[in-house]
Amino acid sequence: MSKTILISWIGANDLKACVAEDAQPTPGPIAATLQAESFDSVELIYNYPEDRVRPYLEWLKGRVRVPIKAAYAELSSPV
Repeated sequence: MSKTILISWIGANDLKACVAEDAQPTPGPIAATLQAESFDSVELIYNYPEDRVRPYLEWLKGRVRVPIKAAYAELSSPV
């Protein structure tokens, strides 16, 4: 049986979603994708400071029921 895994970079719009949820009409790209599609797990990378990412990860984990792993990566560009 194959598994579906979402692999994504945590971007600024994702981080904004958990800080100002009422001000932003969408939950951010990652959360919106997880609401629209089913995944068996989520693997995220980020290059923002841990203190900015940790609240987002907690917020995201509270919105979905799928295992989420995140790791820091030095990125010159998210592309």
